[in-house]
Amino acid sequence: MVLREYFPLSLDGQVVGVVGIWRDAVPILAQLEEVQRNIVIVTLTAALIAAFVLFLVFRSAQGRITRQTEALVEATRRDPLTATLNHGALVDVVAQAVERAGGR
Repeated sequence: MVLREYFPLSLDGQVVGVVGIWRDAVPILAQLEEVQRNIVIVTLTAALIAAFVLFLVFRSAQGRITRQTEALVEATRRDPLTATLNHGALVDVVAQAVERAGGR
């Protein structure tokens, strides 16, 4: 494959001639293929890094949401003033104790 390039020769703003250069395109195309390969490698590496960072962010957020949910559930079971179990929580504890005792 041959690559042809034409360059104008100008003198005082006037084109006085054209120089044509013919050269082998194989080395240029090989460099282009290498650049394309490097672009793909960089893109895939960036995608993997972004996926890992997103995984860490979402895992952290999920842990925080889980802790907040557990705290909220526990807050619904406790009296805010005394921090003791409220009536509904006590009924649940007694019901579970009765089930365990009845299952023996």
